[in-house]
Amino acid sequence: MPNAVYLSPMDNVVTVTREIPSGGSITWLSDDKEYSITACQSIPLYHKAAASAIPAGAPVYKYGQPIGLALTNIPAGAHVHTQNLASGPADTKGPFSSADQKLQPAPAPAAASATCRNQHTDSRTVPTFQGYRRSDGRVGIRNHVLVMAGSVCSSVAAKKIAERLPDVTYLYNPNGCAQTTADTERTLTILSGLIANGNVYGALIVGLGCETIQEDRYLEAVRRLTDKPVSYIKLQECGGVEATVEEGIRILTPMVEAARACRREPCPVSDLILGLECGGSDPTSGFSANTVLGNTSDRIVDLGGTTILSETPEAIGAEELLRQQGRTPRIGQKIYEAVKNNEQMFFDIGMDVRASNPSPGNKASGITTLEEKSLGCVHKSGTRPFDAILDYGQPVTTKGLIFMDTTAYDVASVVAKIAGGAQLVVFTTGMGTPVGCAAAPVIKMTGNQKTASFLSDLIDFDSSASITGQRSVEELGQDLLDYILRICDGEPVKAEINGACDMAINQFASYC
Repeated sequence: MPNAVYLSPMDNVVTVTREIPSGGSITWLSDDKEYSITACQSIPLYHKAAASAIPAGAPVYKYGQPIGLALTNIPAGAHVHTQNLASGPADTKGPFSSADQKLQPAPAPAAASATCRNQHTDSRTVPTFQGYRRSDGRVGIRNHVLVMAGSVCSSVAAKKIAERLPDVTYLYNPNGCAQTTADTERTLTILSGLIANGNVYGALIVGLGCETIQEDRYLEAVRRLTDKPVSYIKLQECGGVEATVEEGIRILTPMVEAARACRREPCPVSDLILGLECGGSDPTSGFSANTVLGNTSDRIVDLGGTTILSETPEAIGAEELLRQQGRTPRIGQKIYEAVKNNEQMFFDIGMDVRASNPSPGNKASGITTLEEKSLGCVHKSGTRPFDAILDYGQPVTTKGLIFMDTTAYDVASVVAKIAGGAQLVVFTTGMGTPVGCAAAPVIKMTGNQKTASFLSDLIDFDSSASITGQRSVEELGQDLLDYILRICDGEPVKAEINGACDMAINQFASYC
C-alpha cells in the first residue's frame, strides 16, 4: 500500500503520507507502477524523503521544480529537510537563476507520472447562484449594512452601534490617522473598496472629527466606486459616545429596513469573483488543497468568472512559472517583475525573506524552503492563463485569472482581494486558522485529514481524499465548486458562524 506521493517525473524526493520509522519501507506509485526504498532514518508525517541519492550542491526537485540545494550528500531513503537542504538564493552557490549554475533534470526514480496541475472537462449545465444585484452593477452574495470607524479612535462608538442594532455588521478600521501620505491613500483604497464590495448594501462611517482622513475624503473615495447609500457622522460633533451611538442608530435604521427588502435572484458564475488564499500551510496544502482549489479556479474561469491569486512574496521561487502563465508576454513579465521587485525590497533593507519564510510552523510541518512553499502556493491558480496583474486592493475589472500584488500576510492579503471586489475567498490551510472578514465569507479548506477532524469547528472543506485516492482532484474540484455555490446562496461558513472579522491593511512604512 503506498505511503508516499511522487508529484513529478522530475522529482528526486517523495512526500510521505504517514510517519515512516527507520528501516521502514517508503512506497509510492508512478505510472501505475509501485516503487519502494528503505528509510535510512525516521521520516515524520508529510516530510520529504530522498527517492534517489542526491549529491552535495545538487538541486532538490519537488513539483518538477528546484526547491533548494543539497547541503550534504543525501542518500536514498534519507529525511530531506533543514539539516541538509537550503533555499537556493540563501546558499553560497547563489540563486538558481544565476548564469553559472545550469540546472539539469534530476534522474527520476520512476517513469513519468501526472503532475499536480490537472486539466478537466465538465459537461454539466452552466450553474447559477442566488445573489443580490446592486444598482452599480455589482453582485453580492451577502447583504451587509456596515458600520465602520473613520479612525481607530472612534471604534468604541462604531462597535456599540453594531452591537445595539440588529443586522448591522461592524467593520474594524485600524487606521485613518497618523499615517504617511502613501499609507493614507492605501487605507482609502482598501476601506472604500470594502464598502463598494457587492456584498454590502450600504454603510455608516463613524469618524472622530480630528483624524487625517476626513469626511469629504472618505465619501469621495467611495463615490468613485459606487452609488450605494453611505453616511458619515463625527463623534466630536455628536456630543460623546452615547450621543454618537444614538445618532448612528437613527441613520442606520431605515438603511437596514431597505436592505431587508432586497431579494436574491439567479446570477451566472460569470458574476463571481473568488479570492484564492493560503495560510498555516503544510505539505498537504501544495499537493492536495491548493491543487483541488486550482482545479476549481479553472472551472470558474471557464464559466466566465474571475479568480484572484496574490501573496507576492510567496511566489518567490515560482516566478518563472507565473511568467509563462501570462496570457501575453507583457502580463507574464509584469508578474515576474512584481515577484523579483518584492524580493529586492527585502534585500535593499538588508533582509533575506527566506530568514522568516517559511515560518517555524511551516517548517515543523515539513515545508523546508521558500521555493517549496511558493511552488505549492501557486497551484491555487490552476492552469488557465493570467489575464491581468493588479496593485494591492485595486478594483477588479477584468474577467479570468488575475494576479494581485499583495503582502504574504494572509489577513492583509484577504482584505485586499475583497476590497478589489471578491465576494468570497477560499483559504487553504494545512495546520488550521480561523481567519475571517466582516465583508465576505472566507471558506477554510484543508488537505490534512487530521486538521479537518481536530479543528472541525473552523474547517469547511476537506480535500484529503485526493491523497488517499478515495476521490480524484477532478471530483473534488467539482465538489468544491458545488459547495462554493451553496455559500453564494447564503449558507454560512465556519468563519461567519464563529464571528471572525479580522482586519489588516499592508503599509508602505512597514512593508517588510
